[in-house]
Amino acid sequence: MAVAASLKRTLLIPPMPCWCDKVWGGHDNIFTFQCHYPGSRDSNHIPGTCPLDHFVSPSKLAREAKVNGVNIKPLGAAPESVKIMRGEFPTLKVGGGKEEEQQHGASSFAIPTHATELEISKLSNRLPLVIKLETTRDAFGGFTDRAKTKQFEHSINDIGLFPEQWCSECHPQGCKNLIPAATIAKGVLKPVREVHDQFCASFDKAGKFDDSHDDHIDDKEDTTNNNDNARI
Repeated sequence: MAVAASLKRTLLIPPMPCWCDKVWGGHDNIFTFQCHYPGSRDSNHIPGTCPLDHFVSPSKLAREAKVNGVNIKPLGAAPESVKIMRGEFPTLKVGGGKEEEQQHGASSFAIPTHATELEISKLSNRLPLVIKLETTRDAFGGFTDRAKTKQFEHSINDIGLFPEQWCSECHPQGCKNLIPAATIAKGVLKPVREVHDQFCASFDKAGKFDDSHDDHIDDKEDTTNNNDNARI
């Protein structure tokens, strides 16, 4: 999302891989039915893709994104000319440079690890209409304005991307008989209605941006490029 903000582009969110149905109340027997919502086991839709609301609140994320000047929409809502490209989107690689671009040609572009807003914005006019970010890990290092970085981290990481707790009951077998011990260790078991137990998993918040560029970001504050808004 920070890369999209730096490029002044719309962020298209692809379908999310999913290995378990999301049950908001936490009272359904997901694990008894091999992670399917009760009554849907024969559909075999898991593993598959799940809506964004299985992971975070879409409305909350869209609100915080808008506050920070980023438009987001599902990839499925993109124009047909974009959707038919499927897996053929050019790639924006992380941790590469000019040599990487020359090696892979027009199908690949690159930004350094922990790239700053300024470094990313310089690519804006060179990138194709739609580009796929290779990975979010170590991709972004901070905005030109340090206060903007802190505001973005709080708004997006702490609020928009805040992961809700995930729970499901395990009756009649009990959670320890349905869930691997290593998975149970990452969550907590709770008694439910004095008969069954319930497994609840909590997830880590999104991490902070790398601050190794702070010093030279301040030196370049007056040289930020103001590019026109790009199309999707």
